[in-house]
Amino acid sequence: MRLDFLLCHGRSERCFRYRGYQFPLCARCSGIYVGFVLVLVSELYLGLPPYSFLPVYILLIVPMGIDGTTQLIGSRESNNTLRLVTGFLGGIGIMLVLRTLRTLLFDSLLI
Repeated sequence: MRLDFLLCHGRSERCFRYRGYQFPLCARCSGIYVGFVLVLVSELYLGLPPYSFLPVYILLIVPMGIDGTTQLIGSRESNNTLRLVTGFLGGIGIMLVLRTLRTLLFDSLLI
């Protein structure tokens, strides 16, 4: 089993290329991981908005779900730019939802 498969499927036609070099992550996963890192860095240096914005965080994931689902069922073909943008928004949303759940869980355990 390849370890890189756990990070991304890496399908050639869905990966960005630079000077003939294929990136190991597909466009969507690249966006997701950049979104993850952005949230982590933001939380460390800037703090994040309160977890009362949970519905907004969930809405950030919706475009990625729509893009991935419509492509999966064959109703249309996505492109790498759209995959990158929706992955980025989805990555931010996923991390903020996980942060909110972590905060709610630990706050309730400490009471």
